[in-house]
Amino acid sequence: MQTPWIAKFPEQRATNILEALNDPKCSLKDRYAVSKTFDQYIGRVIAKLPQAEGLIVNYVNPGLCLSDIGRNSKPPEGFARKLYWTSEKGAINLVYAAVKPTPSGAFIGCCDLREPPPWTTTEKGLLLERKVWDEMVEVWKSVSPDVGKILRV
Repeated sequence: MQTPWIAKFPEQRATNILEALNDPKCSLKDRYAVSKTFDQYIGRVIAKLPQAEGLIVNYVNPGLCLSDIGRNSKPPEGFARKLYWTSEKGAINLVYAAVKPTPSGAFIGCCDLREPPPWTTTEKGLLLERKVWDEMVEVWKSVSPDVGKILRV
């Protein structure tokens, strides 16, 4: 199961989504799934930018990997541990996305083209994608004014 499929994302109704996600009461578990949805949004928007013409921009789900990132958490045991991929196996998805012929803006998972969650491609989902993108661009520009020049916004 790809994490964007399980995102509850109640913050999508907020006036400022990124501020809402920064609220300490926000579910960290759901925030992870939402961040993967944002990966899809960013990949799709960047793929459509005029500056990306001639480039292939994909977004990749490496899969459920067991790595040292979770070293401070209790590791999965028994059958659950068998569901995890090694970091090396997850990295294969990154290589696939980089070297296999794919359309720009493709979602790569399990070394294949995948469909994004249906709700992300509805009219509402695409409006949400644009809202999240616009909020992110404003944050990036506040950190580096060059972002506006690069993105031509």
